[in-house]
Amino acid sequence: MIKDVSLVTRLENPPQPGEWTLADYQRLTAETDTRYEVIAGVLYKMPPPSTLHQLLVTKLIMRLGNLIETNAQGILYASPIEVILPEIATPVQPDLVFVRNERRSIIKKNRIEGPPDLVIEILSPSSIRYDRVTKFEAYETSGIQEYWILNPKTQSLEIYNLEDGLYNLHNEYNLDEPVHSPLLGDLAFTTGSLFE
Repeated sequence: MIKDVSLVTRLENPPQPGEWTLADYQRLTAETDTRYEVIAGVLYKMPPPSTLHQLLVTKLIMRLGNLIETNAQGILYASPIEVILPEIATPVQPDLVFVRNERRSIIKKNRIEGPPDLVIEILSPSSIRYDRVTKFEAYETSGIQEYWILNPKTQSLEIYNLEDGLYNLHNEYNLDEPVHSPLLGDLAFTTGSLFE
């Protein structure tokens, strides 16, 4: 992830770093197909996802989607989907987003307005610090109950659960360990199955 200044010149009177708003973001994205996020008023350019990244998103959708639909727990979305975290991020686009049925009111026509119940990010070489620090803090501060980080390099899955306003590592799952989510319960897959 990079703080982007290259396309900012396309805008008349572009905001300074730290001053980007949703309206500024919308002006910029109306002129380009490039994906961006805004966290704490800073504009970040999203690199195109790799084929491995997209394959992992697809596998997670298949495994989680079936469980969520069978149990009628809520709705699962894949990026690109804009998530507005008021006063923190306007917007972010997590790789996967889950909203429980009882919180469907945050789902609007073109975006999710408010913290989802679960977000999942898949690390790439350019996003490690961004996902582990910048987004971690934004998701924690906004009150997202559960944050998953899937690491293709180590073939591991970290699940963080919000307790008293702070993320605690619930568990780090490696290869053959069955995944358990505090939010979703026991899941019928292992981390290793995502990389087969």
